[in-house]
Amino acid sequence: MNQTANPSRMHFIAQGKGPPVILIHGMAASSAGWFKLMPALISAGYRVYALDLLGHGDSYKPSHPDHYHLKEIYQALEDWFTSQAIQEPIYMVGHSLGGYLCLEYHLKHPDVVRSMALIDPLYSPNQLLPGINFLTRFPQLGVKALRDYYPKMVPALSMVDAPLSGNFSPDVRRQMLIDLRRAAPEILHILSSVPDLTGSLSQVQVTSLIVYGSRDVSLRPSSFPRMANLMQAASLVKITGVGHQPHLARPELVNRFILDFFDRNR
Repeated sequence: MNQTANPSRMHFIAQGKGPPVILIHGMAASSAGWFKLMPALISAGYRVYALDLLGHGDSYKPSHPDHYHLKEIYQALEDWFTSQAIQEPIYMVGHSLGGYLCLEYHLKHPDVVRSMALIDPLYSPNQLLPGINFLTRFPQLGVKALRDYYPKMVPALSMVDAPLSGNFSPDVRRQMLIDLRRAAPEILHILSSVPDLTGSLSQVQVTSLIVYGSRDVSLRPSSFPRMANLMQAASLVKITGVGHQPHLARPELVNRFILDFFDRNR
């Protein structure tokens, strides 16, 4: 599995000056999906790193499903951190799968992370709603469908969250389509290999903000208040009437919550 070990295979963008903020996207997204949050953080005086996870965006896309195990995705992230040699404490922002990776990184490096903002974060397979859970049981069917019917399925997939997400703006829809087209279909194997972090949430001591959409159709909305209760220093913000991607549906609102939270913990 050495293909995933080279940090040069992880594409990223780094801009701005100040305390480092690491942005980690969710499934079938990319670093470009932070185009609403990134300028706000830079203007507020942060140095921002936005990554493309393995199999996503402009990062390396292995062809074999074995490379799309959560431990491989996480190890590529660890290798990237090692290559950057960031010396000061970091802030982290993670959406969905990216939230899981933020939690995992903090649990392994509790003294490195200053605070985290988690948007509709994944932390347990038990959060998955039926349609997503089906893909964890039969990922090969989803991969085959994406490979065989990609041109027709991509626009439909991009609309799944739209009715619940405050009508995504045209530029957001455009970026979602681009990210879906660039993602390797094999990423669907990732969800079937996600360990349950529920039992470890009590060990998360760093101040954290959990932002979630009240009408998430991918992860159970009821799972986020439970998560906040299990963590030691977590605050919770519910964005009413939006789905799994509140940072894209209501970017100005979510940006304000995140910036205020980071500034309080600066």
